[in-house]
Amino acid sequence: MKKFLWVITAIITVAVIVICPFLIKQKVSSKPIDSVVITVWHVDSFEGGKGSRTAFLRKVATNFSKKNKNVSFLVTNYTLEGLKTALSSGKTPDLISYGGCSINLENHAEKIDFSVLDGGRLSSGKRFAVSYLKGRYFKISKGVEGKAVILSKSEFSSPEIACLFAGVHGIEFETLSPIKAYNQFALKKDVTMIGTQRDVIRLINNEQEFTLTAIDSYCDLFQYISLTAKGDSEKFYAREFINYLLSSEVQDKLTSLNMFSVNKSGLYNGDSYFSNGENEKPQYTFSPYAEKSEYDKVCNLALTVAKESGNYDVIVKFLKQL
Repeated sequence: MKKFLWVITAIITVAVIVICPFLIKQKVSSKPIDSVVITVWHVDSFEGGKGSRTAFLRKVATNFSKKNKNVSFLVTNYTLEGLKTALSSGKTPDLISYGGCSINLENHAEKIDFSVLDGGRLSSGKRFAVSYLKGRYFKISKGVEGKAVILSKSEFSSPEIACLFAGVHGIEFETLSPIKAYNQFALKKDVTMIGTQRDVIRLINNEQEFTLTAIDSYCDLFQYISLTAKGDSEKFYAREFINYLLSSEVQDKLTSLNMFSVNKSGLYNGDSYFSNGENEKPQYTFSPYAEKSEYDKVCNLALTVAKESGNYDVIVKFLKQL
């Protein structure tokens, strides 16, 4: 009997020595070694600085793959409508890069616990996105300010709201597409334009004279990224890629796009244009998940207020505080 108990004890001891380290190891998130293709869908919903954000993402993905030999990327540029159609058909990539898009990603994206976040929340408070680069609104003027105001507007930009925070109000406004806004600004002698750094780049390239003031309190020109991967290996590397996007190595390269970092300052030290307000963090933004009808309603209200009192407190209740 004693010999039997001794044998059983020996077997249990061996099992503990052999199996337990394996079990403990499984609790640690290990780096997958299988070959993985990470699919990224990218949507441009606002004008940025210069160059292609899709090309920038592809370059960052290539550099990531050099550090992770088993990982490759397929970065595809989508229109907003194309993205909506693909998602409604049941297709999902591993990552979605987007700005304001009025898409409910709650059924597609995984909650992400990252500290860098500007507006990527739903009403539940869960984080479905992080921002990895941002633009900025500027008040661009020449001659006498206030005689004429042009709002340079793309589909998901809100210069109407930005102009309130810039203190521009009480006069008539002309809302135009970015190219038309530039052309009108170039023709007029006394004019103010509310635009983005892309508008500034156009003026610089065409040797226009102007003064520039960054609008610090409000910005909705954020490029977000959401994790929508399903497989374990894809989730692991998708998260690692988000971390890489937020790293100093990548954030330092945003100057190639004339975009701004979400977590670093000083990228434009000495730049007479874009050092202007670079280090200021906006107080308010607009949810990227808001329905287009709500977005348009608030922009129209902001324009009405700008023409009258200019009191942006009327608008604040519709915005998200950062």
